[in-house]
Amino acid sequence: MLKILLTDFRLIYALLPQEKRRQSLGILVLLLLSSVLDLAGLSALIPLFLVVLDPTVFEPGKLIGDLFMWTGFETQNAFIILFSSLIFFVVIIKNGLGLLIQFVLARFSFSIQQIFSIKLFEKYFNRGLLFIKSSNSNSIARDVNGVPGKFSTELLLPLLNLTNELIVISIILIGLLLYNPYVVLMVFAIVLPTFVLFYGFAKNRVQFYAEKMFEISPRISRTLFESFFGFVDVKVSNTENKFLDEYRTNLKESLHYTVLNQTFRIAPTKVVETSMILGILVLICFGLYYYEDKNQLLTLLSVFALAAYRTLPSANRLMVSMIQIRAHQYTLDVLNRIHLELPEEEQEELNLKFEKQIQMKDLSFSFETETILKNVSLNIRKGERLGIVGKSGSGKSTLMNLLLLFYPPKSGSLYCDDVELTVHRQRAWRKLIGYVPQDVFLNDGTLRENVAFGIVDSEIDDEKVETALERASLGDLLKDLPDGIHSRIGERGSKLSGGQRQRGGIARALYHGAEVLLFDEATSALDNQTEKEITDSIGLLSDENITMVIIAHRVSTLKHCSRILEMEDGIIKGEYTYDELIREVV
Repeated sequence: MLKILLTDFRLIYALLPQEKRRQSLGILVLLLLSSVLDLAGLSALIPLFLVVLDPTVFEPGKLIGDLFMWTGFETQNAFIILFSSLIFFVVIIKNGLGLLIQFVLARFSFSIQQIFSIKLFEKYFNRGLLFIKSSNSNSIARDVNGVPGKFSTELLLPLLNLTNELIVISIILIGLLLYNPYVVLMVFAIVLPTFVLFYGFAKNRVQFYAEKMFEISPRISRTLFESFFGFVDVKVSNTENKFLDEYRTNLKESLHYTVLNQTFRIAPTKVVETSMILGILVLICFGLYYYEDKNQLLTLLSVFALAAYRTLPSANRLMVSMIQIRAHQYTLDVLNRIHLELPEEEQEELNLKFEKQIQMKDLSFSFETETILKNVSLNIRKGERLGIVGKSGSGKSTLMNLLLLFYPPKSGSLYCDDVELTVHRQRAWRKLIGYVPQDVFLNDGTLRENVAFGIVDSEIDDEKVETALERASLGDLLKDLPDGIHSRIGERGSKLSGGQRQRGGIARALYHGAEVLLFDEATSALDNQTEKEITDSIGLLSDENITMVIIAHRVSTLKHCSRILEMEDGIIKGEYTYDELIREVV
């Protein structure tokens, strides 16, 4: 256990920001202060018991007797009442400070959770599209939203509490050893084996239960997500029972491990209480045989009862903390893995301009062992409307993702005019481009918020939003909506038609001032009439000197393109005008 604690301390210290490292030491000091106040309040009760149990302490020459004479009280009872009142006052101060310390502790814990959650959010985004595509979104959500909270409340705080309780128990034991070492060693020899046996029995089990719950959590979220977002398909295919059974099975398994985990979280309280009661009973039996003076026995029992009163919750918290730390080791693994694997990509501050052309020079890309693009070279002139066609798997979408700087090329370079577009210039390049995919992402907000996507509400230019919608041929939609641009469009744009959603994506790109529009099969899921409307919208934009790259399955989508490339097996097979391509297809 000591080895695990030392390892955890080192890992946590490395993970925490510099400021939080200092704060964690301050938190530990506050916890110790709270414990010292607890001990002070507890220690003050011992002389009070002595005063009540042994009237001889009031004799002149003894500390309490001299204090009694100095205060000038006429009766011992009046002195005892004053002494009791002072102890109560100390307890009030102690508990008030204890609440304040708990507030500081909670704020520290949640600030750690916030820091790591935001850090993980940023890190996952920085890993790029390949990582996002190859990862389960529910696992990402669990790591970003769940792991930091578990780390701060179930590992970091228990580790601080464990350190504090170890110190408190050590101080109490030292005091008891000074008072009566033989009795302490006897009680310790009875109580300690119970702790050791229970921890040895529980440590691997609670770790296993916690890891199983961690593993099952994304499966439950995935089933919920897929069943509700795929509602129509689920109902039409009559497979709701399959999703319900899957949800029931995963939930049952999760609750099974949750019950076991909660039982082991409560068990230390019962184990510690049983051990303490056993120790006190042994102490009473020992005292009956070895103390003839009942006052001495009462004093011994009072001292150890007070010690047990403070040690019992400390021992309980100590055991619970040890169990929690063991159970939540996986949070360190997740945070440390992310911390090591994801160096920050510094973004170069660059005022990038697009005045001449976009150049691809011998671009190649491989995914694992499969080569997708092979030495593709291409010039796209400013204001040009370039179409790209090809069968599925020919490399069209990969080429688009390279243009978006989502994929790092295996070899070759990409240029805007004479400036190479590297990973450090992503933001500068993306300020110039707009992207309209097959399934435009729309959130459950207003039309205004979706067009000005990512802009703070107070900074949205309503006139600019309306202009972008008009340019994207959505002027009629504005007239039909009851609240205009302030109308809510539903989750994923459910209140809009397919064509309106696509044109909403175009309006978004125009609002953000895109000079290059990239269409990735934006009309492939639309009917012929809606596709024609989108194509006409693209045609209207052709007069605005906006550069367009359009990937399409349907040749008719490309009728406004000045040049069309055909891709096959990762290379550019041919180049056509629209009329030439029509003749080739026919």
